[in-house]
Order: sequence, then C-alpha cells, then structure tokens
Amino acid sequence: MKYLLITITLFSFSSLIYSQEQENLILVTLDGVRWQEIFYGIDPNIIIKLEKTTNKIHGIDHYAEDSINSSRQNLCPFIWHKLNKFCQISGNRVHNNRCDVKNNYWFSYPGYNEMLTGKNDPKINSNAKVYNKNKTILEKLNQQEFYKNQIAVFSSWEVFPYILNNKRSGLMINSGTNDTCNKMTGISPLAPTVNNDSKIPRKDYRPDKTTYELAKSYLQTYKPKILFLALNDTDEFAHQGKYDEYLHSIHRADSILKDLWETIGTMDEYNNKTALIITTDHGRGYNFSGSWRNHGRSISGSDHIWYITNNSIPGIFGENKDPNQFFLAQVADQIKNRLLNKSK
Repeated sequence: MKYLLITITLFSFSSLIYSQEQENLILVTLDGVRWQEIFYGIDPNIIIKLEKTTNKIHGIDHYAEDSINSSRQNLCPFIWHKLNKFCQISGNRVHNNRCDVKNNYWFSYPGYNEMLTGKNDPKINSNAKVYNKNKTILEKLNQQEFYKNQIAVFSSWEVFPYILNNKRSGLMINSGTNDTCNKMTGISPLAPTVNNDSKIPRKDYRPDKTTYELAKSYLQTYKPKILFLALNDTDEFAHQGKYDEYLHSIHRADSILKDLWETIGTMDEYNNKTALIITTDHGRGYNFSGSWRNHGRSISGSDHIWYITNNSIPGIFGENKDPNQFFLAQVADQIKNRLLNKSK
C-alpha cells in the first residue's frame, strides 16, 4: 500500500508508529455536535441565558472551569488527554482552521450522504426514509474481496439503512429501534434490545448506550475490519433545548470513544492496524438565545463542523491551528486513500 500513515501503539498512547499497513477503520460520528463545545467546552453564554429562564440545568458544574483548556478537557477528557497525542483535531475557526459541509441543507441525511459518498447531492433534501441512489464508500469497499462482509454499522438513528441502502449494498446495519441486519452478509444479527429510556421520546431512535453495547459485543465476537458507529444522543437533546443533557451526551460519547479504543487495543486484529476518524454530520446555530438548539440552511453556523483523525503528517498531532479548509465530503476520500487499494 503506497500511503504512509500514522498509527498508535494501543497499549501506550504516547507511542507513535509510522506504518504502511491500515487494514481496519473505526469511523465514529457524533450527530450535530458544535465545534464550540469540542474546542472550548461549556458555552457560558448559553448557561447564563438558561439560568434567566425557567429551564433548569443539572450536573454541569464540573464541565465549567476558568480556562478554556480545562473546560474542554473536563467535557471530553479522552479527546484532549489521549487522542490529541496521536490524532490531529481540526475545526477551530478561531484559528481560521475551517471545517464545513458542502451540501446546501445542513442537516443529517444530506450530511451523511456527503460524508460517505464524497458528493453533494441536491436531490437529497430531507431526512425521509428513502433509499439512497448514491453508492457510499462503505458499499464500494464491501464489493472488494478483502472487505466483503467485513463491515458493520451500528447507529442510534434508524434512517441509516436507507442512507447506506442496505437492500443494494449488502451492508450489515443494526439501527435505531429495530434490529436491522441484511442477511445477505451471511452474518447473524444480534438480538433486538428493548429501549425504555424515558428521556428519548422519538420512535426512530435508541439511546447511544444501547447502540454502543451492541456494537462492542459485535466487534468482540465477529471482529469486522470496518466499524461505523453513529451516535445521536447529542442531536436529540439539543433539539429539546436541554443543554445540560447535550453536554452529558458529549461527555458520554467521549467515554464511549475511550472504551472503544481501549477495547481494540487488546485485540491483535486491530492493534497498530486501525485508522480512526471521528466527526459530525452538521453543526448548530451560534445564537445562545435559542438557535444552538437547531440547524439547517436558515441557521448560521449549521455548516460548521470538526474532524479528528490519526491520518496526519508524521509528527504533527494535537489541535490543528494552521489556517486551512476541510470539507465533510473529503471523509470518503480519506477512507478511500487508506483502505480502498488494500485488496488489490
């Protein structure tokens, strides 16, 4: 494989290895998480606004610190204490390090399509359960002998079988409130899980905790070469205007990342052979009075995202403060460059 890549000695986060071999991919998405919380932690303007209203906020004092570094480290300790030692973290617009979506809609289905196909399709203009006519990079990889039936998708939001067109792609997808597994893969699905989290009112969605427990069990049992974990608690609670639960969801996602990375660190199939990509499908509004709850073309800031990867220039890691422009559509190429030629 002609691409030179950074990997991590999973048993020692401080050890960097420059490797030509990247057989596996872990792709994790945190739906609708703003770059502000990733780089600056708790937003005091939102807190002040909520404290002046009838909305109550609970259990977020430990996220708030005098310094920006302390706040973001408390909110996302794994990202800022561990991942930053071997990953590049991009999207801090204060440094003119810009990460954006290219699609015109700034919400989930168009965002995930852009991320996974590398294209902006103007015909995808809703979150409706319509099978995607575009082939994703995961579908293309599933057509290669090396990755055939070696790709697993676990998502909290149940629209992913449509985004990834499981009827055509043959991908194994366990999604939302239903146990959706395409039997064409020849891999037995895990048992359905009962979802009874009263905080989550929607029927097309399950808590991230459930999604991750299923994904982890599958990972340890079947050892897929590619795992796509799509989390969604963050977007759900933001839409409800519950900033405290939104923050807690980010913190839980950080804990999931830690447990996932430590889990594959104990498995020979993944140790020093795994590319890592973490990102989001869209941003949210900037206005602390209310637009932070929502996103879409009419809400400024909804096209602003962030991006974390261990595929960076050798010796360069941590927060990317160089003026630069990255688009969500480049994720598909990142995956292609690292994995697509593996079976050739």
